[in-house]
Amino acid sequence: MADEAVVRQAQLELQVDGFDFAWGLAADGLWAAYLERLDRLHDGVDLPDDVVKSTFYLAEVNGEVVGSTSIRYDLNEYLSEFGGHIGYCVRPTFRRQGYAATMLRLQIEVAREARIDNILVTCLESNVASAAVIERCGGEYEYSRTRPDGATFRRYWFRRPT
Repeated sequence: MADEAVVRQAQLELQVDGFDFAWGLAADGLWAAYLERLDRLHDGVDLPDDVVKSTFYLAEVNGEVVGSTSIRYDLNEYLSEFGGHIGYCVRPTFRRQGYAATMLRLQIEVAREARIDNILVTCLESNVASAAVIERCGGEYEYSRTRPDGATFRRYWFRRPT
């Protein structure tokens, strides 16, 4: 409950770039209802048909929220093409400090613990910094795919070694 102000501030910061810091958080939505929704997503309970079980995390360093990340334990049609298993974002004032790579590495560990052998991570073609983070963390580029709205995404895989 105590994170509402910082999450709403981060949401505003990231919307300038066209991203959601907290996916599905409406500007006029009730915070308690949003937290209940996150609980249902985490538990995989009462989910709409187009939504998968997922967990949302805040990334905090020295008491300051620097970013957010989420893991999706399954992929629906959209996620299998454009969204992937792991999403992350870093607040603008905390970029270029290694937080994105740390968040991605930690989420890969979570995915492995959840027995996701082949982890898909995507980023916008135009997001050169995110592509560099994914590649630095060991993501193998597969190909780029364009949505009907014209946004093109790079697809990367983290495969469990055999």
